[in-house]
Amino acid sequence: MLLFYLAVYIIILIIAEQMVIDRFNIKKRNKWFYSPVNRVHLWGEIAIIIAMVAIFYFNRSIRLYFVPVFLTMLFGFRAFMEWKYDKASKTYILSLFTLIVVLMTFFMLKLSLFK
Repeated sequence: MLLFYLAVYIIILIIAEQMVIDRFNIKKRNKWFYSPVNRVHLWGEIAIIIAMVAIFYFNRSIRLYFVPVFLTMLFGFRAFMEWKYDKASKTYILSLFTLIVVLMTFFMLKLSLFK
């Protein structure tokens, strides 16, 4: 039953993402992997990932809040850099949408699995 709910949730997310792309006329890149807008963006994301891995490695007591804080920092930085340096493509809207979806998914899982 869980797999059914997961499949329905993924289908809803795909439809919602396509609706956001159509609504805001977002130019989506035709690449499998994300490409940063410039070198500052690339090194900023690398620094955030390294910092979060180091924090998690040296302080394991913050596990509960690690994932949402990390994702908020990563996607927030990504959305800011896209907004600042590539406003015309409007990809920052997709980054914000992804952030909201991932945080909602995390908190729904937290509420359902860790009662």
